[in-house]
Amino acid sequence: MFYFKNIIIFFICIGSFTSSANAQKSEALEGLVKQIIQPYLDEKDTYGLSVGIIDDGFTYEYHYGNLSKDQVEPPNTQTLYHVGSITKVLTTSLLKILEAEGILSAQDPITQYLPDSIGQMNPRLKDISLYHLATHTSGLPKEPYNKVETLIERDNPYAHYQIKDVYRYLLMHQHPDYFLSKKKRAKRFRYSHFGIGLLGHLLENATQKDYETLLETYISQPLALGNIRIFLDDTLKNRLAKGHSYGGQTIKEQHYASLYSSEGLKATLKDMLTFTAANMEDSLLNPIQENLKKCHEAQHKTQMQYVKVAYGWYVFKFGKNAPYSIVTHSGRTAGYSCFIAFIEQMQVAVVVLSNAAFRVDETGIQILELLMR
Repeated sequence: MFYFKNIIIFFICIGSFTSSANAQKSEALEGLVKQIIQPYLDEKDTYGLSVGIIDDGFTYEYHYGNLSKDQVEPPNTQTLYHVGSITKVLTTSLLKILEAEGILSAQDPITQYLPDSIGQMNPRLKDISLYHLATHTSGLPKEPYNKVETLIERDNPYAHYQIKDVYRYLLMHQHPDYFLSKKKRAKRFRYSHFGIGLLGHLLENATQKDYETLLETYISQPLALGNIRIFLDDTLKNRLAKGHSYGGQTIKEQHYASLYSSEGLKATLKDMLTFTAANMEDSLLNPIQENLKKCHEAQHKTQMQYVKVAYGWYVFKFGKNAPYSIVTHSGRTAGYSCFIAFIEQMQVAVVVLSNAAFRVDETGIQILELLMR
Protein backbone atom coordinates (compact mmCIF):
# COMPACT_ATOMS: atom_id res chain seq x y z
CA MET A 1 0.00 0.00 0.00
CA PHE A 2 1.35 3.40 -0.95
CA TYR A 3 2.33 6.20 1.39
CA PHE A 4 -1.01 7.99 1.78
CA LYS A 5 0.36 10.88 3.82
CA ASN A 6 3.08 11.81 1.34
CA ILE A 7 0.67 11.64 -1.57
CA ILE A 8 -1.90 13.85 0.16
CA ILE A 9 0.75 16.44 1.03
CA PHE A 10 1.97 16.39 -2.58
CA PHE A 11 -1.50 16.99 -4.01
CA ILE A 12 -2.26 19.74 -1.52
CA CYS A 13 0.96 21.47 -2.55
CA ILE A 14 0.04 21.50 -6.22
CA GLY A 15 -3.24 23.25 -5.51
CA SER A 16 -6.94 22.51 -5.56
CA PHE A 17 -6.96 20.55 -8.79
CA THR A 18 -7.84 23.50 -10.98
CA SER A 19 -6.84 22.58 -14.48
CA SER A 20 -7.23 23.73 -18.03
CA ALA A 21 -8.09 20.08 -18.81
CA ASN A 22 -5.72 20.38 -21.75
CA ALA A 23 -2.78 18.04 -21.24
CA GLN A 24 0.61 18.71 -22.73
CA LYS A 25 0.78 18.13 -26.46
CA SER A 26 1.84 14.64 -27.47
CA GLU A 27 5.05 15.72 -29.22
CA ALA A 28 6.33 17.28 -26.02
CA LEU A 29 5.02 14.64 -23.63
CA GLU A 30 7.88 12.16 -23.83
CA GLY A 31 10.48 14.79 -23.04
CA LEU A 32 8.52 16.02 -20.03
CA VAL A 33 8.02 12.48 -18.75
CA LYS A 34 11.74 11.83 -19.12
CA GLN A 35 12.50 14.84 -16.91
CA ILE A 36 10.17 13.48 -14.23
CA ILE A 37 11.47 9.92 -14.22
CA GLN A 38 15.19 10.77 -14.47
CA PRO A 39 15.71 11.28 -10.69
CA TYR A 40 14.30 7.79 -10.11
CA LEU A 41 16.61 6.27 -12.71
CA ASP A 42 19.54 8.14 -11.18
CA GLU A 43 19.09 6.29 -7.88
CA LYS A 44 21.98 3.89 -7.35
CA ASP A 45 20.03 0.63 -7.42
CA THR A 46 17.14 1.22 -9.84
CA TYR A 47 16.97 -0.54 -13.17
CA GLY A 48 14.13 -0.83 -15.68
CA LEU A 49 11.13 1.50 -15.68
CA SER A 50 8.03 1.39 -17.87
CA VAL A 51 5.56 4.29 -17.97
CA GLY A 52 2.13 4.21 -19.54
CA ILE A 53 -0.12 7.22 -20.05
CA ILE A 54 -3.73 7.60 -21.13
CA ASP A 55 -4.67 11.11 -22.15
CA ASP A 56 -8.14 11.76 -23.54
CA GLY A 57 -8.30 8.59 -25.61
CA PHE A 58 -4.63 8.46 -26.61
CA THR A 59 -2.25 5.90 -25.10
CA TYR A 60 1.51 6.28 -24.75
CA GLU A 61 4.11 3.75 -23.63
CA TYR A 62 7.66 4.60 -22.65
CA HIS A 63 10.45 2.27 -21.47
CA TYR A 64 13.62 3.38 -19.73
CA GLY A 65 16.77 2.12 -18.02
CA ASN A 66 18.24 -1.37 -18.18
CA LEU A 67 16.69 -4.67 -17.15
CA SER A 68 19.68 -5.53 -14.94
CA LYS A 69 23.43 -5.19 -14.69
CA ASP A 70 23.77 -8.12 -17.07
CA GLN A 71 20.90 -7.17 -19.40
CA VAL A 72 21.95 -3.76 -20.59
CA GLU A 73 18.80 -3.07 -22.55
CA PRO A 74 15.57 -1.32 -21.65
CA PRO A 75 12.31 -3.17 -20.97
CA ASN A 76 9.85 -3.38 -23.87
CA THR A 77 6.22 -4.16 -24.65
CA GLN A 78 6.79 -7.86 -23.90
CA THR A 79 8.43 -7.32 -20.50
CA LEU A 80 6.54 -8.76 -17.55
CA TYR A 81 6.62 -7.16 -14.12
CA HIS A 82 5.43 -8.47 -10.78
CA VAL A 83 2.68 -5.96 -9.92
CA GLY A 84 2.25 -6.97 -6.28
CA SER A 85 -0.75 -5.46 -4.52
CA ILE A 86 -2.31 -4.20 -7.74
CA THR A 87 -3.42 -7.84 -7.95
CA LYS A 88 -5.99 -6.88 -5.31
CA VAL A 89 -8.02 -4.67 -7.65
CA LEU A 90 -8.38 -7.49 -10.16
CA THR A 91 -9.56 -9.80 -7.39
CA THR A 92 -12.15 -7.33 -6.15
CA SER A 93 -13.22 -6.73 -9.76
CA LEU A 94 -13.83 -10.47 -10.07
CA LEU A 95 -16.07 -10.32 -7.00
CA LYS A 96 -18.21 -7.59 -8.58
CA ILE A 97 -18.43 -9.43 -11.90
CA LEU A 98 -19.37 -12.75 -10.29
CA GLU A 99 -22.00 -10.97 -8.24
CA ALA A 100 -23.48 -9.44 -11.40
CA GLU A 101 -23.54 -12.93 -12.92
CA GLY A 102 -25.66 -14.11 -9.99
CA ILE A 103 -23.04 -16.63 -8.86
CA LEU A 104 -22.66 -15.12 -5.38
CA SER A 105 -23.38 -12.03 -3.32
CA ALA A 106 -20.81 -9.72 -1.78
CA GLN A 107 -22.87 -9.90 1.41
CA ASP A 108 -22.43 -13.68 1.66
CA PRO A 109 -20.61 -14.69 4.85
CA ILE A 110 -17.21 -16.19 4.25
CA THR A 111 -18.32 -19.33 6.07
CA GLN A 112 -20.59 -20.07 3.11
CA TYR A 113 -17.51 -20.85 1.03
CA LEU A 114 -15.36 -22.47 3.73
CA PRO A 115 -15.45 -26.06 4.96
CA ASP A 116 -18.33 -26.44 7.43
CA SER A 117 -15.96 -27.51 10.18
CA ILE A 118 -14.21 -24.12 10.19
CA GLY A 119 -17.42 -22.16 10.63
CA GLN A 120 -18.56 -24.53 13.36
CA MET A 121 -15.28 -24.30 15.28
CA ASN A 122 -15.05 -20.50 14.97
CA PRO A 123 -18.62 -19.14 14.74
CA ARG A 124 -17.34 -15.54 14.85
CA LEU A 125 -16.29 -15.92 11.21
CA LYS A 126 -19.94 -15.79 10.13
CA ASP A 127 -19.87 -12.02 10.85
CA ILE A 128 -17.29 -11.53 8.06
CA SER A 129 -18.64 -11.19 4.51
CA LEU A 130 -16.98 -11.16 1.10
CA TYR A 131 -17.70 -7.42 1.09
CA HIS A 132 -15.66 -6.98 4.26
CA LEU A 133 -12.71 -8.74 2.64
CA ALA A 134 -12.95 -6.59 -0.51
CA THR A 135 -13.08 -3.31 1.45
CA HIS A 136 -10.43 -4.17 4.08
CA THR A 137 -13.00 -4.01 6.88
CA SER A 138 -12.91 -7.68 7.92
CA GLY A 139 -10.63 -7.21 10.93
CA LEU A 140 -8.21 -9.74 9.47
CA PRO A 141 -4.54 -8.77 9.90
CA LYS A 142 -2.26 -7.47 7.17
CA GLU A 143 -0.38 -10.76 7.25
CA PRO A 144 -1.38 -14.03 8.96
CA TYR A 145 0.41 -14.54 12.24
CA ASN A 146 1.16 -18.18 11.51
CA LYS A 147 3.07 -17.39 8.31
CA VAL A 148 6.31 -17.52 10.27
CA GLU A 149 5.69 -21.21 10.96
CA THR A 150 5.99 -21.96 7.23
CA LEU A 151 8.93 -19.65 6.55
CA ILE A 152 11.44 -21.97 4.89
CA GLU A 153 12.81 -19.41 2.42
CA ARG A 154 13.23 -15.93 3.92
CA ASP A 155 13.27 -14.30 0.51
CA ASN A 156 10.13 -16.20 -0.58
CA PRO A 157 7.82 -15.79 2.42
CA TYR A 158 4.57 -17.15 0.94
CA ALA A 159 6.05 -20.01 -1.05
CA HIS A 160 5.09 -22.61 1.57
CA TYR A 161 2.02 -21.01 3.11
CA GLN A 162 -0.65 -23.50 2.05
CA ILE A 163 -4.46 -23.39 2.15
CA LYS A 164 -4.33 -25.65 5.20
CA ASP A 165 -2.34 -22.88 6.91
CA VAL A 166 -4.97 -20.31 5.86
CA TYR A 167 -7.67 -22.49 7.44
CA ARG A 168 -5.58 -23.05 10.54
CA TYR A 169 -5.29 -19.29 11.01
CA LEU A 170 -9.05 -18.79 10.55
CA LEU A 171 -9.77 -21.31 13.28
CA MET A 172 -8.02 -19.09 15.82
CA HIS A 173 -8.97 -15.64 14.43
CA GLN A 174 -10.81 -13.22 16.65
CA HIS A 175 -11.76 -9.76 15.41
CA PRO A 176 -9.59 -7.21 17.28
CA ASP A 177 -12.71 -5.04 17.80
CA TYR A 178 -15.07 -7.93 18.47
CA PHE A 179 -16.69 -6.28 21.50
CA LEU A 180 -17.65 -3.19 19.52
CA SER A 181 -21.03 -3.22 17.82
CA LYS A 182 -21.13 -5.10 14.53
CA LYS A 183 -21.89 -1.81 12.72
CA LYS A 184 -18.80 -0.09 14.14
CA ARG A 185 -16.62 -3.10 13.40
CA ALA A 186 -17.75 -3.13 9.76
CA LYS A 187 -16.43 0.41 9.23
CA ARG A 188 -12.97 -0.14 10.69
CA PHE A 189 -10.45 -0.01 7.84
CA ARG A 190 -7.52 -2.39 8.27
CA TYR A 191 -5.44 -3.09 5.17
CA SER A 192 -5.06 -6.84 4.76
CA HIS A 193 -3.01 -8.86 2.28
CA PHE A 194 -4.45 -11.91 3.97
CA GLY A 195 -8.06 -10.74 3.52
CA ILE A 196 -7.81 -10.26 -0.25
CA GLY A 197 -5.83 -13.49 -0.59
CA LEU A 198 -8.63 -15.26 1.25
CA LEU A 199 -11.20 -13.56 -0.99
CA GLY A 200 -9.58 -14.99 -4.11
CA HIS A 201 -9.61 -18.47 -2.59
CA LEU A 202 -13.30 -18.14 -1.67
CA LEU A 203 -14.11 -17.10 -5.24
CA GLU A 204 -12.41 -20.31 -6.34
CA ASN A 205 -14.52 -22.31 -3.89
CA ALA A 206 -17.72 -20.56 -4.97
CA THR A 207 -17.16 -21.25 -8.67
CA GLN A 208 -15.14 -24.47 -8.49
CA LYS A 209 -12.65 -22.81 -10.85
CA ASP A 210 -9.05 -21.85 -10.18
CA TYR A 211 -8.10 -18.19 -9.91
CA GLU A 212 -6.29 -17.97 -13.24
CA THR A 213 -9.30 -19.50 -15.03
CA LEU A 214 -11.54 -16.88 -13.41
CA LEU A 215 -9.20 -14.10 -14.54
CA GLU A 216 -9.08 -15.50 -18.07
CA THR A 217 -12.84 -15.99 -18.34
CA TYR A 218 -14.12 -12.78 -16.78
CA ILE A 219 -11.35 -10.21 -17.31
CA SER A 220 -8.57 -11.26 -19.68
CA GLN A 221 -10.71 -12.50 -22.58
CA PRO A 222 -13.34 -9.73 -22.49
CA LEU A 223 -10.67 -7.03 -22.33
CA ALA A 224 -8.14 -8.78 -24.58
CA LEU A 225 -5.42 -8.89 -21.94
CA GLY A 226 -2.86 -11.34 -23.22
CA ASN A 227 -0.19 -11.51 -20.56
CA ILE A 228 -1.56 -11.38 -17.03
CA ARG A 229 -0.56 -14.48 -15.07
CA ILE A 230 0.04 -15.79 -11.58
CA PHE A 231 2.07 -18.82 -12.60
CA LEU A 232 4.60 -18.53 -15.43
CA ASP A 233 5.70 -21.21 -17.86
CA ASP A 234 9.30 -21.26 -19.06
CA THR A 235 8.60 -18.93 -21.99
CA LEU A 236 6.97 -16.30 -19.79
CA LYS A 237 9.65 -16.63 -17.12
CA ASN A 238 12.18 -15.46 -19.71
CA ARG A 239 10.11 -12.31 -20.19
CA LEU A 240 9.88 -11.48 -16.48
CA ALA A 241 12.16 -8.60 -15.55
CA LYS A 242 14.40 -9.65 -12.69
CA GLY A 243 13.50 -7.88 -9.47
CA HIS A 244 16.13 -5.97 -7.47
CA SER A 245 16.41 -5.25 -3.75
CA TYR A 246 17.29 -1.88 -2.21
CA GLY A 247 20.93 -2.90 -2.39
CA GLY A 248 20.67 -3.83 -6.06
CA GLN A 249 20.79 -7.59 -5.56
CA THR A 250 18.72 -9.72 -7.90
CA ILE A 251 15.61 -11.18 -6.27
CA LYS A 252 14.37 -14.56 -7.40
CA GLU A 253 10.79 -14.92 -8.56
CA GLN A 254 8.27 -14.94 -5.73
CA HIS A 255 5.99 -17.96 -5.37
CA TYR A 256 2.63 -18.21 -3.66
CA ALA A 257 1.19 -21.47 -2.42
CA SER A 258 -2.17 -19.93 -1.49
CA LEU A 259 -2.54 -16.13 -1.19
CA TYR A 260 -1.61 -15.33 -4.81
CA SER A 261 -4.85 -13.37 -5.43
CA SER A 262 -3.52 -10.64 -3.15
CA GLU A 263 -0.01 -10.03 -4.51
CA GLY A 264 0.95 -12.65 -7.07
CA LEU A 265 0.08 -11.17 -10.47
CA LYS A 266 2.57 -10.58 -13.28
CA ALA A 267 1.66 -8.35 -16.22
CA THR A 268 2.98 -6.17 -19.02
CA LEU A 269 2.60 -2.42 -19.18
CA LYS A 270 0.21 -2.79 -22.11
CA ASP A 271 -2.11 -5.06 -20.15
CA MET A 272 -2.14 -2.75 -17.14
CA LEU A 273 -2.94 0.19 -19.43
CA THR A 274 -5.75 -1.74 -21.10
CA PHE A 275 -7.21 -2.71 -17.74
CA THR A 276 -6.95 0.89 -16.52
CA ALA A 277 -8.63 2.19 -19.68
CA ALA A 278 -11.48 -0.28 -19.17
CA ASN A 279 -11.99 1.18 -15.71
CA MET A 280 -12.43 4.67 -17.19
CA GLU A 281 -14.33 4.14 -20.42
CA ASP A 282 -17.96 3.40 -21.24
CA SER A 283 -18.41 0.72 -23.86
CA LEU A 284 -21.37 -1.43 -24.85
CA LEU A 285 -18.87 -3.90 -26.28
CA ASN A 286 -17.49 -4.69 -22.84
CA PRO A 287 -20.39 -4.92 -20.38
CA ILE A 288 -18.00 -5.85 -17.57
CA GLN A 289 -16.91 -2.20 -17.52
CA GLU A 290 -20.06 -1.30 -15.59
CA ASN A 291 -18.95 -3.71 -12.87
CA LEU A 292 -15.39 -2.42 -12.94
CA LYS A 293 -16.67 1.10 -12.32
CA LYS A 294 -18.74 -0.01 -9.37
CA CYS A 295 -15.47 -0.98 -7.74
CA HIS A 296 -14.52 2.74 -7.59
CA GLU A 297 -17.49 3.74 -5.44
CA ALA A 298 -16.13 4.86 -2.07
CA GLN A 299 -17.28 2.61 0.76
CA HIS A 300 -15.52 3.58 3.99
CA LYS A 301 -13.19 6.15 5.45
CA THR A 302 -9.59 5.19 6.12
CA GLN A 303 -7.26 6.61 8.75
CA MET A 304 -6.19 9.30 6.28
CA GLN A 305 -8.17 12.44 5.55
CA TYR A 306 -9.51 12.62 1.97
CA VAL A 307 -8.85 8.89 1.37
CA LYS A 308 -11.66 6.34 1.20
CA VAL A 309 -11.50 2.68 0.40
CA ALA A 310 -13.62 1.26 -2.41
CA TYR A 311 -13.60 -2.34 -3.67
CA GLY A 312 -9.85 -2.79 -3.51
CA TRP A 313 -9.15 0.68 -4.93
CA TYR A 314 -8.50 3.89 -2.99
CA VAL A 315 -10.38 7.07 -3.80
CA PHE A 316 -9.02 10.59 -3.18
CA LYS A 317 -11.56 13.40 -3.18
CA PHE A 318 -10.66 16.74 -1.66
CA GLY A 319 -14.02 17.89 -0.28
CA LYS A 320 -17.65 17.34 -1.25
CA ASN A 321 -17.51 19.87 -4.08
CA ALA A 322 -14.31 18.63 -5.69
CA PRO A 323 -14.93 18.31 -9.44
CA TYR A 324 -13.34 14.90 -9.67
CA SER A 325 -11.70 12.11 -7.69
CA ILE A 326 -8.49 10.17 -8.15
CA VAL A 327 -8.75 6.38 -8.13
CA THR A 328 -5.48 4.67 -7.33
CA HIS A 329 -3.52 1.73 -6.01
CA SER A 330 0.12 0.88 -5.79
CA GLY A 331 2.15 -2.18 -5.03
CA ARG A 332 5.57 -3.17 -3.84
CA THR A 333 6.79 -6.70 -3.48
CA ALA A 334 10.27 -8.14 -3.29
CA GLY A 335 12.24 -6.39 -6.02
CA TYR A 336 9.38 -4.52 -7.74
CA SER A 337 7.32 -1.35 -7.36
CA CYS A 338 4.27 -0.17 -9.28
CA PHE A 339 1.61 2.54 -9.31
CA ILE A 340 -1.72 3.14 -11.05
CA ALA A 341 -3.88 6.26 -10.83
CA PHE A 342 -6.62 7.66 -13.02
CA ILE A 343 -9.19 10.45 -13.13
CA GLU A 344 -12.25 9.31 -15.03
CA GLN A 345 -13.75 12.78 -15.33
CA MET A 346 -10.62 14.02 -17.13
CA GLN A 347 -9.88 10.76 -18.95
CA VAL A 348 -6.26 10.72 -17.83
CA ALA A 349 -4.30 7.89 -16.25
CA VAL A 350 -0.75 6.84 -15.44
CA VAL A 351 0.80 3.41 -14.90
CA VAL A 352 4.38 3.06 -13.65
CA LEU A 353 6.14 -0.32 -13.34
CA SER A 354 9.65 -0.85 -11.99
CA ASN A 355 11.84 -3.88 -11.30
CA ALA A 356 13.47 -2.27 -8.27
CA ALA A 357 12.27 -2.03 -4.68
CA PHE A 358 12.33 1.79 -4.60
CA ARG A 359 8.77 3.09 -4.68
CA VAL A 360 7.49 4.79 -7.83
CA ASP A 361 4.46 6.47 -6.22
CA GLU A 362 5.86 9.99 -6.27
CA THR A 363 7.05 9.58 -9.86
CA GLY A 364 3.56 8.46 -10.88
CA ILE A 365 1.93 11.35 -9.05
CA GLN A 366 4.16 13.90 -10.77
CA ILE A 367 3.24 12.46 -14.17
CA LEU A 368 -0.46 12.60 -13.27
CA GLU A 369 -0.04 16.23 -12.22
CA LEU A 370 1.59 16.91 -15.59
CA LEU A 371 -1.48 15.51 -17.37
CA MET A 372 -3.77 17.72 -15.29
CA ARG A 373 -2.20 20.98 -16.42
